[in-house]
Amino acid sequence: MGADSALAWISNATSGDSLIRMGWSIVRGETFAGGFIKNQEVYLYLENEEKTSLRVLRYNPGTGLTDEHTIPFSLSRELLLEKISDGRRLIFLAREKKSNNYNLHIFSNDSTFETLSIKPAEEDQELFGMGGPTRKYIGDFAFIADELNANPIEAKAHGKFYLRGDSLILLIDKDPLWTFVFTYDILNKSLTKNRIPHNPSSDFSATGRVKFNTYLYENNLYYACVTRDSIVVEVVRLSDTTTLRSVRLSSKEEIPNRVSDIRLKEGKYRSERTKQETISTRAFAKEIREKDIFIIAAKDDKGNHQLSLGSYMASITGAGGSPGIGGARIPYTIEYNTSKSLTKKVFISNSSVKIMLDPATGKDVKGEGFLNNFERLDNMSVDSDVTPNLESIFFLKGTSYYVFYNPEAQSFAFLRF
Repeated sequence: MGADSALAWISNATSGDSLIRMGWSIVRGETFAGGFIKNQEVYLYLENEEKTSLRVLRYNPGTGLTDEHTIPFSLSRELLLEKISDGRRLIFLAREKKSNNYNLHIFSNDSTFETLSIKPAEEDQELFGMGGPTRKYIGDFAFIADELNANPIEAKAHGKFYLRGDSLILLIDKDPLWTFVFTYDILNKSLTKNRIPHNPSSDFSATGRVKFNTYLYENNLYYACVTRDSIVVEVVRLSDTTTLRSVRLSSKEEIPNRVSDIRLKEGKYRSERTKQETISTRAFAKEIREKDIFIIAAKDDKGNHQLSLGSYMASITGAGGSPGIGGARIPYTIEYNTSKSLTKKVFISNSSVKIMLDPATGKDVKGEGFLNNFERLDNMSVDSDVTPNLESIFFLKGTSYYVFYNPEAQSFAFLRF
């Protein structure tokens, strides 16, 4: 999108060939909110500068004609968490400022929208508010769209939203003893709750600072709890809440089956076999407790899950463009921008252990560590100068896509992961 016009392409998802090129004029201050393709027509939603309405462009490739409509829409009484385009609708996910209710504003045509409210029971109010002042900020929540969100900044949140078909799943791990899984059925407008127990170190409350986190990937819930003297990892099958595997390592043990470390060298992630195949539990636990914890899963070409357990610490770009406070460089930094643009502004000190698992049993499998889609994408971005607002990351039919436009060459690159 430029100052007064915008361009869009419809491409073949297999070949990447551009099939249709369309352009339109934009009103000053408009921003792109999202869109989808429905009944062979393209729907684009543009939010005005005052954030009081959406302009909808419905383009018919067969006739070449574009219909335009304006839908009054404002989130003045809500806090926006995410805009979600899932291929057949645009959803604004937001929380009310004066309550812990979450609203789904669903746009599936060019003239109307539907609002669905997720109202937690009285006993769950604190969970949905995450204990924070509801009128001021959204709380410790993140929306996990797909593997391209599999990075420490998103994964570290103790409240995670996942959209799977017509189900919105909310994962809350506010307490190391429990993970709460709330599932909202969009079609039936119903909310269900599961409480999954965990069994961290028996003395976790007496060992000082404890770090814990969970991550949902496919049908498995992955849980990690780190104290001064132990690391606990659990694999839970979400469909029936069965614990497939629980691993407990004391401070005197070493972490088994360690695979390649992922570190940043010369601006890029590198997957390298470490000299030692194991690492001291105490040393790794100390590193996590001094920073913060994340746990992430990804899948290889054989269907095995790679579980990444690690620590991170973020800081803002300092003077002179170097990472760290006042330009001081942080060792092993990876870069990620919280606005989801590949222009680098936030730097993360990252150290992780990656372990290969069979998702059906939770048992170890042999395999080398690999770069997940986010890490591969970040590597690619090091050698490219992508202009903000001229790129897009999306997920379609189980595949991640990344597209960016080169205004000088008037062409775009289409990458499929």
